[in-house]
Amino acid sequence: MQARTVSWLLLVTSLLTGPISAQRLPPRIRGVAPTFDASPVRPMQAFADDAQRRIRPTHWLTGAVVGGVAVGAFGGIVGRGLCTNSDVKTDCTWPTLGSALLGAAVGFTAGALVGGLFPKAEQPARNP
Repeated sequence: MQARTVSWLLLVTSLLTGPISAQRLPPRIRGVAPTFDASPVRPMQAFADDAQRRIRPTHWLTGAVVGGVAVGAFGGIVGRGLCTNSDVKTDCTWPTLGSALLGAAVGFTAGALVGGLFPKAEQPARNP
């Protein structure tokens, strides 16, 4: 009986009270300030030229090759070791190659990301 009374009291209270401050609508937005450049539109080729000049060359390829070779070799060694220590005597060629390729893919990606952090030194201009 007491639970029924509490339920009725909560229902009546919620119907008779007004909205709480968090339930009120926010004031209307009067307008939006322009956040874009109103200059004439440039052709897409101009954007490509700007981007090409701003991106500095990095050592991403060097990092990718070093990372791929190092982690790939490590993956192959680990895969071979895990396969030969198995209770089942099987040919370990395919598991070794699979773990080496997986390690090479992970090392290539990580090496490219790390190598991309290091910019190449600018070459001095050659005079013919």
